[in-house]
Amino acid sequence: MTGAWRIAIAGLIALAAAIGIGRFAFTPLLPMMQHDNGLSITAGGWLASANYLGYFTGAISAVWLRLPALAMLRVAMVLNALLIAGMGVTESLTAWLVIRGAAGVASAWVFVFASTLVLQRLAQCGHIELSSVMFSGVGIGMLLPGLMCIVFVASGVDAQRAWGIFAVVAAVAVIMVWWLSGAGPPAVSAEHRDSRYRPHWTATMGRLIASYGLFGLGYIIPATFLPVIARDLLAGSHTYVWFWPVCGAAAALSVIVSVGWSRKYGDYSLLMVCCVAEAVGIALPLFAPQAAAIGVSAVLLGGTFVVITVAALREARRLAPGHAGSLIAAMTASFALGQIAGPVIAAYLVTWRGDFVWPLILAATALLIAGALLPKSTPERV
Repeated sequence: MTGAWRIAIAGLIALAAAIGIGRFAFTPLLPMMQHDNGLSITAGGWLASANYLGYFTGAISAVWLRLPALAMLRVAMVLNALLIAGMGVTESLTAWLVIRGAAGVASAWVFVFASTLVLQRLAQCGHIELSSVMFSGVGIGMLLPGLMCIVFVASGVDAQRAWGIFAVVAAVAVIMVWWLSGAGPPAVSAEHRDSRYRPHWTATMGRLIASYGLFGLGYIIPATFLPVIARDLLAGSHTYVWFWPVCGAAAALSVIVSVGWSRKYGDYSLLMVCCVAEAVGIALPLFAPQAAAIGVSAVLLGGTFVVITVAALREARRLAPGHAGSLIAAMTASFALGQIAGPVIAAYLVTWRGDFVWPLILAATALLIAGALLPKSTPERV
């Protein structure tokens, strides 16, 4: 295995563990926690927002941290595994809020430092196209917990034990990333520049940051509540458990498929198409509350949200060459602000209205505005 492939796979495993499991395992576990722990939609919304507040804090702190990216990645991976384990040893809502907040910090650190490290090394190796391998880890990390939760429900495993099992998986990921991330060029000069200089902020960067924040608001509502939405719309049917794994599979495959589009048409076109497609997917259950429509919605959500992330980060590299870390951190912070607001607003709208109609309208609208704000740029070939 070449150094480029090793660092790309290290990035894949890191994002699968910290984003796919550390952040998104909560989504398929939420119906289980409602059943086993009596968790309400409002409490679930606050737990999700606590995680995203932590994500925001982690992203902001990543701008100022001056430790090597590799060291920070490894520390954050260990914290991620420990905090996942913490969810399984208590049933206190207060403790859960603290743990999910801290887990958000760890997730943001993994995302920022893994992205910075892997993109730098791949660029040095001349294999930047392998960034798609790394970001497919988000979808793989969503697919695995989704499938595992189906098994948990069928075999009677409760939510607390499920968190413990996920912690073991995250611990194995720490070992694998620790070994794989030592391969490849050291990227000393790139990391050195990144730690000493910050990008000159421009209006174009500001539009990208704002667009990315609205994307965070729009996608996080279905990304937090998709199994609950499906369960409520398909009352009496157990098929709702399959929609999150479908979403994860679409996320994993879409990043690879999107490379051809980006090469031919550029990332601006890719971002626009994905924002519109995701908005359509989010709104679809409002017009056709059947299993087939929810399945299409899951595919469109999964098939676009990771691609948007990948393309937006490539834009960050283009706009701030040599010191993209600070811009990526600022984008991640904006993204996190949208995510903090989304679940809480959605939860209170559900309490007020009794359904997810207005939360889905809000999410779809945010995606359309995000697309409209995107700064048009010269197509980048990956």
